[in-house]
Amino acid sequence: MVAHAIRLAGNELRQCKGRHVMVPTAYISFLVRLWCEERPGYSESTAAWQGEVEHIQSGRRLTFDSLDDLLDFLRRQVTDLENGRPEDQ
Repeated sequence: MVAHAIRLAGNELRQCKGRHVMVPTAYISFLVRLWCEERPGYSESTAAWQGEVEHIQSGRRLTFDSLDDLLDFLRRQVTDLENGRPEDQ
């Protein structure tokens, strides 16, 4: 059996059991945990979202004090991957 592979925009088209399947050639995986922490003695409006991201491939964990910080981190990871830089810098 001859394996056929065609690269398309970061994906590879492979033949598997007589069908063509798109397979990503590069990816990163994260587990995201979010929770809301209320601050004792303050009104509910001062509750803040907290977050933790675990990079699945390395096991590295990072914590965040805001959703904006979390999203900024994820955007940087994707940009680094697109630019060919290691995602775990």
